[in-house]
Amino acid sequence: MKILNVNNTLDTELGGGTAERTYQMTRWLTELGQDCKILSLDFGSDLEYQHVDKKNIIALKCINKRFYISAPSFYKVFDVVKKSDVIHIMSHWSLLNALVYVNARINKKPYVFCPAGALIIYGRSKLLKKIYNIIIGKRIIFNASHCIAISKEEMDVINNFGVNRSKIMHIPNGISPYASEINEEEKFRNKYDLPKKKIILFVGRLNKIKGVDILLNAFSNISFKFPEYQLVIAGPDEGMANWMRGKIKENNLGECIKLVGYVGPEYKIGAYQSAALLVVPSRQEAMSIVVLEAGILAKPVLLTNRCGFDAVQNVNGGKVVEPTVKGIEEGLLHLLANESKLMNMGLNLKSYVEKHYLWNNIAKMHLELFNQITDKNNI
Repeated sequence: MKILNVNNTLDTELGGGTAERTYQMTRWLTELGQDCKILSLDFGSDLEYQHVDKKNIIALKCINKRFYISAPSFYKVFDVVKKSDVIHIMSHWSLLNALVYVNARINKKPYVFCPAGALIIYGRSKLLKKIYNIIIGKRIIFNASHCIAISKEEMDVINNFGVNRSKIMHIPNGISPYASEINEEEKFRNKYDLPKKKIILFVGRLNKIKGVDILLNAFSNISFKFPEYQLVIAGPDEGMANWMRGKIKENNLGECIKLVGYVGPEYKIGAYQSAALLVVPSRQEAMSIVVLEAGILAKPVLLTNRCGFDAVQNVNGGKVVEPTVKGIEEGLLHLLANESKLMNMGLNLKSYVEKHYLWNNIAKMHLELFNQITDKNNI
């Protein structure tokens, strides 16, 4: 089967979880014997670390990174879409998605749509997003053969756009087991000049929706109770770094809160291995992929109830709290006061992730859906 995965960017710094999901789905569908290609824009790929052959990537020239605008490429997209059996459109608010959608309709090709948490309008460009939905966004959602929700909560969001529940399938994020058990903690600590304190880790974009300000304020309030810990904040700046540096300086917290910027694939394993606890303070998220990244390495997680992953607490792999300073503060106090239990929590989460979220099984769920769609389309 010829499968086309569509995503704005393959840059894991800019694209985050959607770029990672696109890479992994392509890799594992290819391993299942499918002809799987990616259509994206031509900047920021991490092929060295993603096990994806460059020949499977079709890159359009990007002329505006702010709005992910490609150079005129209608006929190239037309040709790629025409040669595909089924198309998987990832994320939303994308001119590339709109272009693929138009060509899918012209060529009468079936497609599935996976918003990956992007449907809720939040943050900047709210007016532009509303206009996009009016012009074409709602059509992309409604006319899809199926929609894929990466959390059960996202099924409700998609349903609110008028999509029948029979056309919405829950396929969660996945994780690949790491091939090596080599400890890379020292490599990570040396790279970012981190002292030998225990680490509470944040991994994500430094913006409001990710709630990193909530975490910083919460840890600032209680850091004096845990002098053996440091908060390490890893992620690209999206407008909050200067405020955070000011907050750290104002409260003399430079010895216990470290901003290390974006941590690339070559240091990510070491970051998780060094952590005693991962914190995901998001205000809104479909399903946090960093929970899986921490869990596969047996690290416990403190996360909010807006991350689409309350099962973490149900399996005793961490704690779920409200997305507030008080919620994060109380969660930290509870977990750090029971430090001896953290290791067991991490092992519980690892076992749960290995059972339910490995990519070889998640890819099979996608392939089953694609076969169902193409069989129906050929009747």
